[in-house]
Amino acid sequence: RCQPPILEWQAIFDRTSLSFVGGTMATKECSYTVLFEPAEEGGYVVTCLALPGLFTEGDILEEAREMAKDAVRVYLESLEKDGLPIPADKEIKLEPVKEKIKVALEAA
Repeated sequence: RCQPPILEWQAIFDRTSLSFVGGTMATKECSYTVLFEPAEEGGYVVTCLALPGLFTEGDILEEAREMAKDAVRVYLESLEKDGLPIPADKEIKLEPVKEKIKVALEAA
């Protein structure tokens, strides 16, 4: 059965910093590449190679985009709160290869 291709989308959003500048919140703009993979049950599963463990989903592509923005923002805020560095985006330069593999398990 044919599957639609994985869609790549650039998530660009504002992330609020904890410091104030001139009475207004200072913001930084961060950009990460996220992957939208169509889910069997419908909707999209979202991951980000630069942010291990980041996972979210949405019933439609627009909802998945909004969920991705929120998940990336929360992930980065958590790193910042824990004093950890904010990682750079991992650009996807080559097309992924999709194929089935067979493995053999010994009978019990």
